[in-house]
This record gives sequence, structure tokens and C-alpha cells, in this order.
Amino acid sequence: MRAVPSRGRVVRGLVALVVVAAGLAGCSGVPDSGDPIPVPNRKLEAFPAVNADLVGPRPDTSAAEVIDLLLNAARSTQSRERLGEKFLTSRAEDALKRPDVLLCRLNKPMVVSESETTAVVKLTGTVLGTVSDVGVYKPLKQSLNITVSLVRRGAWQIDSMLPGVLVRETDFVEAFRPVPLYFAGLGGDDAADVLVPELRFMDRSLTDAALLTPIVRALLRGPSPWLAPVTRDPLPRNTTLRSNVTLHDLNNDVVVDLSPDIESAKPADLKAFAAQVAWSLDPYFQRDVRLQVNGQPLDVPDVDAVQGPEHWSQYNAAGGPSQSLYYISKGALHRYAERADASETVLGGDAARSGVVAAAVAADEGGVALVKQAAANRQTLWIGAADGAVNATVSGRVLSRPTWGYGHDAVLVAVDGQLRQVDQAQRVLRVKVSHPSPIGPIRAIRLAPEGARLALVAGVGADTKAYVGLFQPAVDDGAPVLRDLREVPVSIAQVQDIGWSEATPATVAVAGQGADGSALMREVSVDGVVASDSNRTGLPPGPLSLATSARIGTVPFVESGKQLYQGGLRTWSRLPEVGDARAPFYPG
Repeated sequence: MRAVPSRGRVVRGLVALVVVAAGLAGCSGVPDSGDPIPVPNRKLEAFPAVNADLVGPRPDTSAAEVIDLLLNAARSTQSRERLGEKFLTSRAEDALKRPDVLLCRLNKPMVVSESETTAVVKLTGTVLGTVSDVGVYKPLKQSLNITVSLVRRGAWQIDSMLPGVLVRETDFVEAFRPVPLYFAGLGGDDAADVLVPELRFMDRSLTDAALLTPIVRALLRGPSPWLAPVTRDPLPRNTTLRSNVTLHDLNNDVVVDLSPDIESAKPADLKAFAAQVAWSLDPYFQRDVRLQVNGQPLDVPDVDAVQGPEHWSQYNAAGGPSQSLYYISKGALHRYAERADASETVLGGDAARSGVVAAAVAADEGGVALVKQAAANRQTLWIGAADGAVNATVSGRVLSRPTWGYGHDAVLVAVDGQLRQVDQAQRVLRVKVSHPSPIGPIRAIRLAPEGARLALVAGVGADTKAYVGLFQPAVDDGAPVLRDLREVPVSIAQVQDIGWSEATPATVAVAGQGADGSALMREVSVDGVVASDSNRTGLPPGPLSLATSARIGTVPFVESGKQLYQGGLRTWSRLPEVGDARAPFYPG
């Protein structure tokens, strides 16, 4: 068999696997004892002079054209200073100080009245969503009807309040860049060491260096209200950033200077915060993180002031190397071998050799769950250690492909459309689905690597939809809960399967069929604001079963018509050497 290629770069999970090794400078040259030596840090620009050639109104620009120019400028930058300087009178400069950016579908500006010195322009449309000052997107659907006053001072200038910075719906991708932030997870000893990612949207005109300070400020402010139930704030609530994030002059480490409140945090929480910073800044500056208090290195027992990847790499559950692909063939569980002569280790023993219709393997490959065909057209879930015995547990007419949680020995599985949690002790718990209205039978599920978010497909026929919700394991004798479900809008007529995409940590891949029977895959952010079609061709019409992983560099696979297809940059390539392939999946 062919080797599974690595489509992306290797994940920076372990020190030996760091992509840019030179960028992860350690502490060489820094004394580890004695009095601290003051070393100046290089300041990073917080508000760079972007778009100096931003086009503003000219004397011959009409009043209506000024509004169009303002919208064009907002596509380039959301800097209130730059926009106000170009378009607003000094009296109206506070008009753009409101924190939110409004994503709008707008009609053509209409001039209501105009004289030699004043004009009134009416702007109507629909507000589709807002982006807060820390990049949280919130969907809305409300009408927009504002009257804009302008005065002529050589050229027309806006002289009235605006509801915020207005960005056209069609300009969103050009105006914003998606920025993954990481927040400390909830739970016990294991879950406390895992990070939960959330996508934020920040001004695309900002340079990488200029992003660092707003990213850390956003971390200190915490997750969005939606993600808050499955995360925790590791630092005292009043902790602040004393100055802009800087780079250490000796080795380019990222320096985060915090208020003294941080010193009252527990060592484990300080380490978790350093991991938040490191993973959130990792796409821009792959450096060690230096924690300071009032300009001096952090001095807390059991916490190193300089946190390198050896400290924080394990916090990201998706931060390891890409994993093996598994699939079902002729009723048996198989690992996709890298060579035609490679020997396969069959997980699950004899139980995995026949009658299997779907399966899941734990992220560490230490546990296996098998959905097996039983008598009387029923299916049964078998679960156990990967190298030991597996035992029959819950059964029903139709079971979904299982999915493993993080930090515990249990899987989630949909049994006749109802969600259940099953552990290796054969205990079965009903999962409470908290949603204002019924979502229909659950057909496909996939836990995110950290176990706090669950992607699922539910419904019947044309009403089948994709969702993302928050999963909270059982506490004491209570039931596990799936809460705060968000519908993920996708342009697929028949949604069939879902998984977590490696495109960004908060993106799901949704597979299904178009109205004409064509096979489709879409990648959509969990808030639904960013969507992209797969640009790959080569899939035959028909139902799809999807195998994706949030690990960077993992190749997507789909099964269609019992044939396995591997995703490339432009095409889906059929693997002729793999016959009768069904239900492909990655561990997790």
C-alpha cells in the first residue's frame, strides 16, 4: 500500500518535532542563578501605520461615494484612528469608537438631501453579525437603517454617529484573519492540562508582530460566553498586561509582562496560562515564553519563568504527529499500512476480525470500541482495551460510529438516534441533550481532540443538519450533558458525516450530497462565519463517510461506494489496493 503523505507541516508538539527549530531558542546565555540582569526588550508595534495610501474623499467625491469609500476602507483596516482621520470630522471621531464591527448586507447609499455645505445619506440593509473588539463573532439578523450627516470641508466628511465600523458581507474574508486562541479546559487532573481552542477574527491589516499584544489581552479577558462552560480562567480575575508584548533582545523570546496579581495563582495554573500564550502565539512567533511581573522574571516556586515547548507542548491534545488511518473491510478492523508488506496489529483481538460495521480507537490507541452486527438486525457496541478483551455493552437497531473522549476511558455513541456514554466498565449513561427544540435522531458524532466540543449530524431527510455543541461529562451521580448546540450552516442538501478539520482548530469538515447527487465536502468554522468548498475533484456521486483529524498535516479520506479516496491538494485519489473499505476514521 502507498504511504499516507503528510500534506501539511509537522505539528510542533514535541521539541524533536518542532518545525522551525532555530525559532525555538532556549535559555542559552541567560544565567540560572544570581541577581537578575536587566536586559532591554524590543517593543513590538501595537498600532502599525497600515494602509498609508488609504483612499479618502476628494473635493470631487459625491456624498454617496464617501460612504462607499468608507466601506472600501473598512475592508482594508478596522483601525478607528485611520478611518476617523480620513472620513470623519473631529467632532464625530467618537463615531467609530464603539467596540463592535458590524458585518452587513447593504443596499446602495441614497442621498436624502444635499446643499453646498451639508448632505444627508440614508444607508439600509441587514446586520448579519458582529465582531467584538477581541474578535468574537456573534451572528445576528436585524435590519440596519441609519442616517449619515456629512459636511463639506473641501471634501465631504461624516459628521454624525455611526453604530460601529461597517464591513460588507462580501468583504469579510479580506477584512479579517481567523486567529485560533487556546483556553484552559475544565475537569480533573487530566482535563486541567488540556487546551480548548476558539477562533477569533482580527484585523487582517495587522502585521504578525502587531497581533501579539491583542492576542494576549484577549486571553486575559477569557473565552467567549459560548465556550466558557467548558473552560476555566487560570489566573486571578484582575490580572492585567502591564505593557505591550515584546521580544527579548538576546534570543527573541516572547516577553509577557503581567501585573503582580499573577503571583497568587497556583503553579499548575501559571503553567496552563503559559501554554495558552505559547499555543496562541505559535503561528506567528515560535519562541519560548518569558513571564514577567513588573518587568522582573516571574519568581514563583515550581514555575520556570521561561516556558519552552518542553513545558507546554503536551497541553494541546491535537498537537502531536499525524496518526494512522483505520477502516473496516469485510467485517474486520484494519489499519491503513504504510507499505504493502507491513504487518498489521489487529486491535480488539478476535472480536475485531468479523462482524464489525464501525469502530473507534482511542487517541493514544490504548482502547477500542467496535460496533458489531448482531442477531435480529440489531447492532451491539463492544468496548475494551486495545490489547485485551472487549466486552459487549449497549445494543440497538442502528449505532453510530463511536468517538472517544479525552482523559477518561469512555466513548460516546448514538443508539437509535439517542446519545449514550459507555465506559470500559460497561456502564451506560444517557447523555442529556440540552436544546430549545428537538434536533431529531443523531446520526454521526465526533468529539474534538480535547473532548470538550462535539460535532454531530442529526435530523431526518432534508432536515438533517450539522451541529457543534459543548460536552460536559457526568459529575458525581449526574448525567453527562451536551449543551449550547450551534447549527453549522453548510450548502449540502443531504448532510451525512462530520469530523474535525485540520484547517484551523475550530473548523469542522462536513460531508454529504448535493441536490444532484454529487459528493460534497465543506469546511466550516464552528461559528458558521467562514466556510470553504473543498477544491478537490474526483469523487463519484453518492453517499460519503468521512475521516478527518484536527492534527496538522493529517490527510483527509472519504469512503464512497466501498472505495477509499485520499485527499490531495486538487483531487481525491482512489486507492485501488484497498477493497471493500467502509467507515474510515482516525483515532479519537
